[in-house]
Amino acid sequence: HKRGWNVLPVEGKRPILSGWKQWQTQEQDTGDINRMETYWRSATGIAVVCGPVSGNLVVIDLDGQLAVDLFHKQFPQLTQTYTVKTGRGLHLYFYQHHKYSTDKAVHKVVVGDGEIAVRVQDCYVVAPPSKHPSGTNYEIQSGWKIKRTAMLGRVLMWMNQQKASDDEETISSAPKTSMERLFDRHPSSVETQQSDVP
Repeated sequence: HKRGWNVLPVEGKRPILSGWKQWQTQEQDTGDINRMETYWRSATGIAVVCGPVSGNLVVIDLDGQLAVDLFHKQFPQLTQTYTVKTGRGLHLYFYQHHKYSTDKAVHKVVVGDGEIAVRVQDCYVVAPPSKHPSGTNYEIQSGWKIKRTAMLGRVLMWMNQQKASDDEETISSAPKTSMERLFDRHPSSVETQQSDVP
């Protein structure tokens, strides 16, 4: 929470709180965290809520080695950011520099036996030092500063192209979604300062 993120106690990958969805839109304070004390005691880990309530946090979830390799080859400039090792791949953390709305919480494309997912808002990711259901722990792989970027719209467009290729279709003339237009509104990329893991 010291980063300004909304956080949740989880068991495995599931929030323990029955009313956790309120934290998708309502920002937490220290009192809110303290009132979860009973839940923290029984939790196996901590999750971070994505979206405007966490400073416009967006997490790219690379599930499987093929997804990791493909994304790193396609977007090497986005790999130097705060990175978490998961049970099967990586979580790349980013800040989007303006608020946005979308009709999708998560955008996904299948890659081999895994997938690439952009987790935007109204969702969460499990964070270190939580225990993964496989028995391993989520670990910080890279302590890079969390990158504040305007390139996420390009990632979404590339993902759409991958889907179209799989379906033997083309999206070259398809209009951008409202979220893609918002992501592309600012062409530059800057970084923000690093702080401790919640």
